[in-house]
Amino acid sequence: MAPRAADIQPTILHPPVVANNFEIKPGLVTMIQNNVQFHGLRDESPRDHVQRFIEIAGSLKINGVPKDALKLRSFPYSLAGLSRPPLSITSWDDLLNKFMTQYCPSSKTSERRKKMAHFEQRG
Repeated sequence: MAPRAADIQPTILHPPVVANNFEIKPGLVTMIQNNVQFHGLRDESPRDHVQRFIEIAGSLKINGVPKDALKLRSFPYSLAGLSRPPLSITSWDDLLNKFMTQYCPSSKTSERRKKMAHFEQRG
């Protein structure tokens, strides 16, 4: 049985925004999708992705909209086909923690540190 529209919940529980005319403009979505798409591939850096996303989102200012609310509403457009359970993210810090835990686990970080420690410059 197919889910009803009323049963489908967003991944992010968005904080209230004072501005009643706030919307994510198509130009912003296009800019994010063209410049910071993250697919979760092995050769992609989650840290670089977040840094590039923050650079774009940080350049925006909308009266009555907190910066974290803008980032929370925009970040999903930077992810290609990745999802989370409904209402599983409640703040920008929560989103960053879950994203980094999933795509940059401590085992991966330890592996990179070992490779760097054993790296020899060839001349």
